[in-house]
Amino acid sequence: MTSVFTIGLSGLQAAQAGLRVTSQNIANANTPGYVRAELQLTNAVTGGMGGVQIEGVRRAADMFLAKVTQQATGASAQAQARAETLDRAQALFGDPTDSTSLFTALDRVFAGFAEVSLDPGSTIRRASAADQIDRFFSTLNSTAQGLQDLIREVDSRIADTTARAQSYLETIAQLNVQIGMATVEGADATTAMNAIGLVLDDLAKVMDIRVTPARNGGVEVRTSVGLLLVGEGAGRLSHQPAIGDYTLHNHVQLIDASGASFPLDSALRTGELKGLIDSRDLDLKGMAEALGGFAAAVAEGFNVVHNENASAPAATSLAGRQTGLAATDRLNFTGESVIGLFDSAGVLVDRLTIDFDAGTVTRASNATSLSFINQIGPNGTDGLVDRLNTLLGAVGGGSATFTGGVLTLNGGTNGVTVQQSSTDPSDRAGRGFGHFFGLNDLIRRDDPGFYEVGASATDAHRLIGGRSMVFRVTDAAGAVAAERTVPIAGALAAAGSTWNDLITQLNATGTGGIGQFADVSFDATQGRMVITPKPGYGVELALDDTARQDNGVSVSALFGLSHIARASRAGEFSVRADIAGNPNNLSLSRPDLTAALNTRVLEAGDTRGAIALNAVRDMARPIPSAGLMGAQRTSLSTYAARFGGEIGRRAQQAEREATASTAVAEAAIDRRASVEGVSIDDELVMLTTYQQNYAASARVIQAATEMMDLLMRLGA
Repeated sequence: MTSVFTIGLSGLQAAQAGLRVTSQNIANANTPGYVRAELQLTNAVTGGMGGVQIEGVRRAADMFLAKVTQQATGASAQAQARAETLDRAQALFGDPTDSTSLFTALDRVFAGFAEVSLDPGSTIRRASAADQIDRFFSTLNSTAQGLQDLIREVDSRIADTTARAQSYLETIAQLNVQIGMATVEGADATTAMNAIGLVLDDLAKVMDIRVTPARNGGVEVRTSVGLLLVGEGAGRLSHQPAIGDYTLHNHVQLIDASGASFPLDSALRTGELKGLIDSRDLDLKGMAEALGGFAAAVAEGFNVVHNENASAPAATSLAGRQTGLAATDRLNFTGESVIGLFDSAGVLVDRLTIDFDAGTVTRASNATSLSFINQIGPNGTDGLVDRLNTLLGAVGGGSATFTGGVLTLNGGTNGVTVQQSSTDPSDRAGRGFGHFFGLNDLIRRDDPGFYEVGASATDAHRLIGGRSMVFRVTDAAGAVAAERTVPIAGALAAAGSTWNDLITQLNATGTGGIGQFADVSFDATQGRMVITPKPGYGVELALDDTARQDNGVSVSALFGLSHIARASRAGEFSVRADIAGNPNNLSLSRPDLTAALNTRVLEAGDTRGAIALNAVRDMARPIPSAGLMGAQRTSLSTYAARFGGEIGRRAQQAEREATASTAVAEAAIDRRASVEGVSIDDELVMLTTYQQNYAASARVIQAATEMMDLLMRLGA
C-alpha cells in the first residue's frame, strides 16, 4: 500500500514540475532569446512497482542551429557595417548629377575654359575660369578631409565595438560561474543558460566565435581560428584609435590569461568588427589613395598643357615645382626643349634650344652653342643649369638656378616660356622638360605630385644620416609578421652612397632589411624605387623620417612608397598662388617658338592655349594605378566617370550583400525559433496533459486512501 502512495506522490510531483515548466514557457513566449524548457522524466521502480522520477529540466537548445544562426547574424552585421560606411563614403563624392558633387565641379572647370577660349582677354572670364579650378580643388580637398574624418570615426567605432565585445566576454565568464555553482548544487541553471545564450548571440554579431561546452556546465568561447576568448576567465580586448589623418592604424589586441598579446584583426572572419576593419583598411584606404591619384591626374592633365602655354605678356620668371631632386642628380632627358624670350610687346627676341641627346644648349640669335654634362647642376661650369645661366644672362640679364629641388628660369628684362620641340620632344619618365620641372604649372603641392621621377639608381641618395625607415610586415591573414627598421647609418650615411646601396640594404634578410618579405628594385623606365611584396606578405612603410640634404624630401614622398604619401595628395593640391591672386597670370596663349626672331608671336587674344586647356577633358594620357583604380590610358572625363562609377558600384554591391546576408540571417533565426521557441498551442496541450496527470495521480492517492480506510474498518 505504501508503494501505491509513493507512485501517486511521484506522479503529483512530476505533474507539478511539468506545470511549473509549462507555465514558465508560456510566460516567456515573447521573451527575446528565451529557449523552451523541457521537463525530463524517467520510469522509477519502488517496491517492485512503477513510478515517475524527475531527471531535471533542460533547454530545448539546438547547438547546430545556434551555430548556423550566429554565423549568419555575424555575416549580416559585417555586411551592414560595410554597407553603411560605403554609403556614407559615396555621399562624400556626391551624386554625379548633383551640382555640388566633385565630378560636377570638374565639369564646371572645363566649361570655364570653354568660356574663356571665346574671349581670352576678358578679365571676368579669366577670373571665372580660375575660380572654377579653385572651387574644384576646394571640393576635392574637402572630400579628402571627409574621407579622413570618416576613417577616424570608423576607427573610433572599432574601439567602441571592441569595448562592447569585452563586456560580453566578462558577462559570459560571470554566467559560467553561476552555471557551475547551479550544476554542483543540482539546481535549475536554465535561466543562466538562457542569459548566456543571449550574450553569445550578441557576441556573434560583433565577431565570429566557436562555442564548446565546458566541464562545469558553462561554455568555452574561442575565435573561429582557435584563439581563446573565454575559458576559466575572460580574455582582454583593447583597441587604441590612431591620432591624425593619413596614418596607419592599430590592431585590435587580445591579451590572454598569461598576459600574451595577439592581434585579433587577422583572426576575424565575420561580425561587425570585421566589417568595420575592412571598411577602414580596405575600402576607405583604397578610396583615399584613389582620390589622391585622381587629384594628381587632374593636376597633371592641366599642367602638361599649361606648361606649353604662356601668359601675355610673358612672365619674366618661371619658378618650378618641388622635384625632390638634387643638383648632382643626372638629367636623364632625351629629345629637345625650347626656351623662348620675349619683349613686352610679345616679340620673340631670342630662343635657346636644349638638345639633351647631344648635350648642348644653342642660342638662336648668334648660334652660340654650349655643351653640358648629364647633370642638373649647377656643378660650377658645365651642368645644364650652369649653361642656361650663362646664356640667359647674355640675352637680357637673366639667370637659371636650381635650389632646394626647384628650378627657376629668369628672363631678366625679357619674358620667358618653355615648350617642347615639335619634332623631337624632350622626355624624362614620360614628361617634357618644362612639365617635369613644373616651370609653368597651373596646379601645385609642396611635395612631388607624381612618383615617376626619372632618377638613376647610381645617383647619390644624399639622405641625412641618423634618420630611418620603419616597415610593417603583415602575413596573408593580415596579422603583423614583423617590423623592420632600416637606419641611414654607417655606409649608407657616407657621401656618395647611392640609391642602389639603399636598395641593397633594404633587400637584406634578417632584422636589417625586408628581403625576407619583399623584393626592392629600381624601375629604370620610371626612375623610381619599387617595393614588391613576396607572396603571402604585405609590406607598408609605416614611418619615414628620412630627408634629402638638398630639399628635405623623404624617400616615401619622392617615390610614393607609403599610403600616407599616396593618399595625402588629395588634400594638398591647389591653384598656383600668383594665378589664384591674379587670373591674368593664367597662361592662355600658345606662341610659336619656331617663328623667325623679332616676330610678334605672343598676343593676349590668342585662343589656342585656352582651347588646349579645355581639350584636356578628352586628351588621353597614361594614369598610374592608385588605390582601387588600376593603371590605364584614358582621358580625364572618362577617368572621372570610371572613378565615380567604381565608388558607386562598390557601395551598391555592399548594399546588395547586406540585404542578402540579412535575409539569410532572418531565415536562420526563424528556423532556430521554430525549434527552440515556445508554441503557445503546444504548451497549452502540455498544460492540459500535466493537469490531467495531476488529477490522475490525485485519484490514485485518493483510491489508496479509501482502500486503506476500508481495510482499517474491516479490521476493526
